[in-house]
Amino acid sequence: MHLDDAASATVPEPLLTDPYQDPARSAELADSVSMAALLLLERLSPLERAVFVLREVFGFGFPEVASAVGRSERAPPPPLEAST
Repeated sequence: MHLDDAASATVPEPLLTDPYQDPARSAELADSVSMAALLLLERLSPLERAVFVLREVFGFGFPEVASAVGRSERAPPPPLEAST
């Protein structure tokens, strides 16, 4: 995308109503978030999955996560794989 394209891109309209006020819509959104989380966890390696869960779900600090997965705190992250 060029700078000119970004400047002319339209911004979506703000939501005027809360989608969580409708129980059916709320359930649909919750299902979407759950599916996204499952897909994320499925695509991570076992080590990445452990680190993600320890940090994001349980709120462990970097030293605790490093100790739990047997890595040094300064270990670089594994290279990201390009999605195909």
